[in-house]
Order: sequence, then C-alpha cells, then structure tokens
Amino acid sequence: MAIAFVHNLGTAQTKVGALTLVITTSAAASAGNTIIVRAVGVDAIPNASVTDTAGNTYVLDTDNSGANPRNDIWRADNVAALASGSSITVTYSTTFSAAAAAADEFSGVTATSPKDVSGVGSGSSTTPSATADPVATNDLIFGHVSVNGPTGDTYTEDTDSTGGDTWHTLTRIGTSGAGATSNVTSNGAYKIATDGSAQTYNPTLGTSRAWRDTVTSETAAAAADARPAPIRVASQAVTRAAVWCKDHSGLWVPKRRLWVPGG
Repeated sequence: MAIAFVHNLGTAQTKVGALTLVITTSAAASAGNTIIVRAVGVDAIPNASVTDTAGNTYVLDTDNSGANPRNDIWRADNVAALASGSSITVTYSTTFSAAAAAADEFSGVTATSPKDVSGVGSGSSTTPSATADPVATNDLIFGHVSVNGPTGDTYTEDTDSTGGDTWHTLTRIGTSGAGATSNVTSNGAYKIATDGSAQTYNPTLGTSRAWRDTVTSETAAAAADARPAPIRVASQAVTRAAVWCKDHSGLWVPKRRLWVPGG
C-alpha cells in the first residue's frame, strides 16, 4: 500500500510561559491513519508527552535533544478517528518561554512499529543537515528542522531528488518578536523513497542560526493479498464454480471446479 500525505491537521505556537501547547485541529483524521507531530522549544526543554481527545497513543519517534532549540518527532499509529476541532496536546516537563508544534496526517503507513531508521544533526549555520541510512523502498521520509529564530526568517526547501522523489514542504510554524533568539520555528517536509538510497535533508536558512535537523523513515503497509472472487457460471439447473489456489510462483489459479445443482 502506497504512503500518501493526507493533510495538515493544525499548528500551534506561543511565547506565553506554560507547560502545555494545544493544537486545535482544523481538519479530521481518519481511522487507521498515522499522525506525526513535530515539536520545538527553546532552552532545550524536553517534551514529556503528546495526547489527543480521541485517546490515541503517541510514541517519541525521534528525540534530537540537547542545546536550544529542541527538536522532537512524535507519532501515533493506526489512530482512532479524530474529529475537526479536537485537541492534540504537547506537554512539557518544565515551563517554556517559546514553543511551536504541527500535526500532519499520512495514510498507508504500517500500523504497528513502522519506524525504520533515523538520523540527527545540529549546528549553528545556514546549512542544516541530517541523514537516514539505509532506508527501504516506499518508506515515508520525514524531515524536521528546528531553528532558534523567528518564523519571518527566510527558509529555502531542499531540492534533492535522490531516490526519485523530491521534498514536499509541510506547514511552517514558529514564534516572532522580542529578539530573534527568543524564538523558535518548526520546518517540516516529506518524500517517499523509491529505492534504498540514503536520504539527507539539507534545507537552507536565510540567516545563520542554531538549528537541529532530524530525518526519520516509516515503512509502508503491505499490499493486500487480493484473492480473486470465485467464478460462477449459471446454466439452467447447475452453477459452475472454481476454487482458487496459489501455484509455485504465487499466482492465483483455478485448481478445482465444482458443479452445484440448482445454482
């Protein structure tokens, strides 16, 4: 089953000190899909948990912790339906001075333990970089750069097409005002791996800032094993039906024919 981006579910940002940041969803999430939440914060404050009003379970997919700015990716698999207007709440372990988060929905991701590999990087420059290697064909590749700077800074998306697909920019969210380094910005993007090539996320910042870059990959759900429907041919008093089996090559072939009196 091919992975596909469904839509952004919502964003939130604040510079009011608190322990929680609440995303009010602007769209609904369908049952069985995957929700990925990217969260950033100043002062390297850790995210303690993510919850939502449907009771879905979020796991910390990738933790790029350390000095400012914090960069975390949380994931909920095989979700219960989440209505528009619901809350996705990021809870921090200590009061933050600036934080931002975004939630995105994807279909076609494996329902259980989909994480494949991840890579992280950090620095202070205009050239964030992180690499995930090796990935699997059809993986969802999710890139996230947290920046210790305002959302008004210029940000140029990575144009790399290694593996065949290019990076698709997700909704950008961050804070602004009261001094550039008092702010944080979350920049996200995704692509679908068409082979096992290493995947690097290298966007460009317009201003040199402290940054953290994370790339994670999630495996695609297996294609359904579609068994052909029985063949039935009605002819007056009898119905002819075929019983299907797989041959040595994995193809479905009729192996036994039944004549059912009276159809």
